[in-house]
Amino acid sequence: MSDRPLLIIEDDDQLVEIVTKLLTKRGFQVEAGLNGQEGLAALEKYHPLLVILDLRLPDMAGIEVLQQIRAKTNIPVLILSSTTEDSKKVEAFEEGADDYVTKPFDPAELTARINALLRRLTWIPQTAHCLRVGNVELDLARHQARRDGEPLLLTPIEFMLLTLLMEQAGGVVSHEALLTSVWGPGYKGDFSVLRVNISRLRNKLKGGTTSPDFIETIPHAGYRIPAPRQD
Repeated sequence: MSDRPLLIIEDDDQLVEIVTKLLTKRGFQVEAGLNGQEGLAALEKYHPLLVILDLRLPDMAGIEVLQQIRAKTNIPVLILSSTTEDSKKVEAFEEGADDYVTKPFDPAELTARINALLRRLTWIPQTAHCLRVGNVELDLARHQARRDGEPLLLTPIEFMLLTLLMEQAGGVVSHEALLTSVWGPGYKGDFSVLRVNISRLRNKLKGGTTSPDFIETIPHAGYRIPAPRQD
């Protein structure tokens, strides 16, 4: 188990205690911030493996906290919120959240979602150590992405999506295959989550000599990265 803790940013101290006990029993170290400012200070102090973030905080909006986290780091962020509106969920994913669990939550599900996010930090597909399509290159062992030789800052979710698409360059990867491979079977049919993350990934890939259609949408089927031309 890593020496780096998990960080909870949540203003309900009773819930913080419950989640802390749940996670420490499973071998994790846990730190907490009871508002946005405390959470961001703890982020700088502890450099956590993962952040569990509430969207309703007393001093600032949880989305603003998420934006500030994403400005500093690409570590996994799991939203734990009583907000169930689809628009809020989509907004959280647009701003870089990796997963979203609603309150009240099943302790087993929360633990499983956290473990799944942490596994993505070290996930290496059983393929070559590097993938390259056009001007985009992935170093799978180091979890590094480059465009025109320059680093691309991708979240673990974005890295997995890009890897799966680049592995099958020239072929269509279905919506369901991407959802179940990246998020798990519980997200089957949740096309909005996939669409938001693909959009965010496309934005990061823009620039340099990357084709604007590097990731193509195949209607009613999935997504495809065209195979590079053989000149």
